[in-house]
Amino acid sequence: MFTFLVPPFRVRYADTDQMGYVYYGNYARFYEIGRVEALRSLGFAYKALEATGVLMPVYENTSRYLKPARYDDLLTVEVTIPELPRARIIFQYAIRNEAGELLHTGQTTLVFQRADTGRLCAAPPGLLEHLKPFFEHEINQAAQT
Repeated sequence: MFTFLVPPFRVRYADTDQMGYVYYGNYARFYEIGRVEALRSLGFAYKALEATGVLMPVYENTSRYLKPARYDDLLTVEVTIPELPRARIIFQYAIRNEAGELLHTGQTTLVFQRADTGRLCAAPPGLLEHLKPFFEHEINQAAQT
């Protein structure tokens, strides 16, 4: 399993609704920030992936709102990739405030898609090479069966 903690960031006024809570649609943006930075931490940039002709559209998105994040809260996003990707990749998220309270959880599933044909494809070998060290136990178990 791979886990990455995005550096803390402040909720801006523009992120909130009339009640001062983070607008629900902004959580998807927080997810995107988290997954881009998680991959970048591995030395694998989205931009470089797209340059190879592979895109990663979102296939599914789920969110659970536990407590509201508010204007000026300092948030952290924990991003987890629970399994080695194949034709899709799953990202799980936990968003906490500066007190460590769990405010929000979510998950997105993205697929790998060839830009030229629009067809789904396997996870790029370069991404797999960056992720494999975090999944050695699972890989070894699969090899034994």
